[in-house]
Amino acid sequence: MTNSRGNRDSAPNWSEYPVVGTDTVNKIIIVTEARSGSTFLGDLLQQSWPTFYNFEPLITMRVKNPRTDQSTVTDAVKLLTSLLDCQFTALGDHYLRPVFWKVPYFSWNLAMKDSVRRDQLQYFNATLNQYVCNRCRHRLIKTIRFGVEDYLQLKQKSKTPVKLVFLVRDPRGVMSSRYRMQWCLNSPNCTDVDVLCQRMRSDISALIQMKKWSKDNVTVVRYEDLSLKPFETTRYLYENLGLQFTPAVEQWLAEHTITDDILANPHSTIRNSRLAPLSWIPRMSVNDVLEVQEFCYDVMQHFGYKIVDNLDYDYNDTKVLDNYTLDQILDLNYSLKDLL
Repeated sequence: MTNSRGNRDSAPNWSEYPVVGTDTVNKIIIVTEARSGSTFLGDLLQQSWPTFYNFEPLITMRVKNPRTDQSTVTDAVKLLTSLLDCQFTALGDHYLRPVFWKVPYFSWNLAMKDSVRRDQLQYFNATLNQYVCNRCRHRLIKTIRFGVEDYLQLKQKSKTPVKLVFLVRDPRGVMSSRYRMQWCLNSPNCTDVDVLCQRMRSDISALIQMKKWSKDNVTVVRYEDLSLKPFETTRYLYENLGLQFTPAVEQWLAEHTITDDILANPHSTIRNSRLAPLSWIPRMSVNDVLEVQEFCYDVMQHFGYKIVDNLDYDYNDTKVLDNYTLDQILDLNYSLKDLL
């Protein structure tokens, strides 16, 4: 058995891994908004081996999910609880029904990807999923379809603690990224900045309520801190979440934060991370920035994002932003611990 994934020419021998007891299992859920860097964060956290990683499991609730329809929260909580408890054989056929479009989502799970190899149908094998999952101490979920308030229901239903990672990004950066995604342009909720900031406001309210009685198992992180200080922020996250920061994790970070993906894949986890927090500036018009700042003023203040206040509405809607430095858009001294 090994404590790191490493490079394997063959599938892991899971029979060497003991079944993880309920007293030692480490359950983690990442909650955030679309285009906030959660694909990178999820992939980063699963580098702590062995981790069973469920990437966007609520994708099966495409039309109706808790972010758009609160009546679905109970079903979502039931599904996520089952996944964190490795109860795949009890899920029924819907979640593991073998359809091609699910493969890219399931293949983010390195524990299963190493086991499946080329036989992609095995991603939908409930027995195999359950067998591997039960031998992974860390159980990780990443979702953009679940809010902090919904997490409270998940926490209550789970028999063992579930740690929350709330990932936040400058709303201007979120909207700039969304405007470039075709799938987002086809969704009114996705391109509506008011909807984005109402959700973030709801998440802040739930976080404040949680703060009153306990900060345990809650970690808040800014996308910008993860980008600008990837090693320092990752060590902070790993320590908070009970993950092991190994040389393999350090190598993964170095390979994924120094240069951009040569294919410019918008879903890639490879980025020149130091440039990412400023990437929205040349892509947004003055009017777009003013709109975000109007709807998200309080949200931005809460998380240390500075308002650009020397802008005038452009009636021709052709003016772009001037160059700004990091300290003009971001409070660089904003402590991660201050976010709670």
